Amino acid sequence: MRNAAPLHTWFSVAAIVAVTIVLLALPDGIAAADDSSVDRIIVEYKDSSKASLQGAETEPSKQYDVVEVPKDKVKEKMEQLENDPSVASVEKDGRIRLFGQESNDPLYHQQKSFFKDIHLGSKWVSNASADQITVAVVDSGVDLDHPDLKANLVPGFNALHDNSQENEESGIQQKEAVPEDHYGHGTHVAGLVGAETSNNLGVASVSKGTNIMPIKVMEGEEGWISDVVQGIEYAISKDVDIINLSLGTFENKDQLKDVIEKAERKGILVTAAAGNDDVDRSVFPAAYQSVISVGSTNTGSNQRADFSNYGDFIDVATPGTSIFSTTIDGYKYLDGTSMSTGIVSSTMASLMEQYPYLSPDQMKEVILEGTSSLPSSVQLGKGKLNLSQSVQYVLTNNRVAGTNSVETSLEIARSGWDSLQVQSYKANGKSWKGKFVVMATGDKFPDSLSATPLANHLESPILLISRNNITSDHLNELNRLDADYVILVGGEGAVDSHAEQRLREEGYETIRVHGDSRYTTALEVSKTLPFNQDEAIFVTGENFPDAVSVAAYAENAGMPILFVRENRIPSEVEQYVQQKGYDKATIIGGPNVVSDTVANQLGAGSTIRVNGNNRYKTSYEVLKHFSTSSDRVYYATGEKHNDALTGGAWAGKNNENLLLIPPEDLAKDYANHLTYARNKKMTSYKILGGPNAIPVSTAWEIDRLLQY
Repeated sequence: MRNAAPLHTWFSVAAIVAVTIVLLALPDGIAAADDSSVDRIIVEYKDSSKASLQGAETEPSKQYDVVEVPKDKVKEKMEQLENDPSVASVEKDGRIRLFGQESNDPLYHQQKSFFKDIHLGSKWVSNASADQITVAVVDSGVDLDHPDLKANLVPGFNALHDNSQENEESGIQQKEAVPEDHYGHGTHVAGLVGAETSNNLGVASVSKGTNIMPIKVMEGEEGWISDVVQGIEYAISKDVDIINLSLGTFENKDQLKDVIEKAERKGILVTAAAGNDDVDRSVFPAAYQSVISVGSTNTGSNQRADFSNYGDFIDVATPGTSIFSTTIDGYKYLDGTSMSTGIVSSTMASLMEQYPYLSPDQMKEVILEGTSSLPSSVQLGKGKLNLSQSVQYVLTNNRVAGTNSVETSLEIARSGWDSLQVQSYKANGKSWKGKFVVMATGDKFPDSLSATPLANHLESPILLISRNNITSDHLNELNRLDADYVILVGGEGAVDSHAEQRLREEGYETIRVHGDSRYTTALEVSKTLPFNQDEAIFVTGENFPDAVSVAAYAENAGMPILFVRENRIPSEVEQYVQQKGYDKATIIGGPNVVSDTVANQLGAGSTIRVNGNNRYKTSYEVLKHFSTSSDRVYYATGEKHNDALTGGAWAGKNNENLLLIPPEDLAKDYANHLTYARNKKMTSYKILGGPNAIPVSTAWEIDRLLQY
């Protein structure tokens, strides 16, 4: 900072919160800066060029200046800035504080080892409790007055008493027996499932306090299967979300199997302990297919706990030794797969609260696919529970994305291309042979629409740039692919000479293919490719969804894509069409985007339309018309088209399929699109773009409609 200059901090809209956060505590020996005599003013400029930092390659373009001024000069400074013609707005800054904190439960430190073992993650402290989720703890009951549990208890059931039989002598119905715990096991499990957290009392739970339904099915260490079945039936009747069964038997009874299957049909997740007998032998209900079966590791290691059963019937493991939780009138340590099961149930409650759109099958997948690997010798299923990885799996499963469309194009290149093949290419009266990468702008989209068939022909990815900025990431990717040539699609209004010069300085020969407009650029690209001489695809050049829908298929179909207007054909395109004399024209879109008048002017021997009544249904009709034999579909947003553009290069390279989808209401209006894909066995898929393009909930709705 220059000596006489005021403090300036430049940042984009998305960064305001990060910049203004104030730490509430500092380590010993470090003093907080004394800023009590100053205030801050936020200044927004009308022209972003006034800012010295133009921001990252992200969508926001607003630029702000934060100015520190003495408190007694704030009003004067604000008036001065408001009168500045370059200033759009002036606002006094405010304070913001962190809300996240470590659990304040005084006994939390005695749980830290197993919380750390399952990778609870730093975001746990800011997550809300799972108070919309109900977990039935089918066990020895619960200490109903335990101060760390009672706030989260919902009415339960005692299967050991006949709650409906009428007393024949008095004629008075018996009062319902409460599910009070006299043994302690159920209370310990309940604490792991849903102890109230950050309440300045006792212990914490992963769920931070989910609803606990106590269901008593035994008085001590052993009980009857029929009582367990009755308890599960009660939980089902109350529409709980999860049933925790920290119990088991070697006997496979039809009654037990049937009630577990009933719970599955009702969409209830069931967790069950694998048993504490140190044997490779199936335990029920843990061994049933729909149940999440839980074994134990030694806390703090990847070794199997010496008591834990093991074998193929186990799904997942969690720490099971020295587990601290609630007990009758207090707290204590216990070991066992029962404890491990409570931890899994609590984790699922937390995930269900955060991601309510996950089906039971998807939740099980999230738990298992998010696990940390264990040595195969321990035989404890898929691995050890890892909450952080499970959350990442929810957010990124089958998704290829960066922080913006430019970064997404780079991620698509990394995912779809291990290397480039040597190709031959002719353009502008010259010939080249080598490895090609296609580059286009992500800012001015029309010229970029022509890039996909070109990339497909060269088996090249499309790398997008923004603001003509060739970044180190672009250069790293060109280097990884060992590219020789970079083909720039569009004129200098799309990719300017500065970007081209930077590429040349880095040793890449550039080839520019363009016309004077989007129509002639598409035409010039088509002229460089060896397309079928008899057929062509015609799309509107005035709106882009139809073009990106068909682009992935065009090159493999041997058909150029030519742009027309709704009611006329641009003169250069018309001359080209007359010269070629196409026998067949395929128009993408209805008469409201390419009119019947234009269709007739094409002069083709036959003309067909592929269209629906909106962009998504047109994309679906395109998929049906051009669909390949591949089982994979790439799903991209139909609202912004950059991801579909670059994804089309990936799909076309592998002769695969692409479909535009809406960000929401997928199940309501477009479920038949996914049903078609599933019926055609197109069940392998990739989501293109981040959650701003395709929300996480929509991605999992796609998964459900395709897989289940």
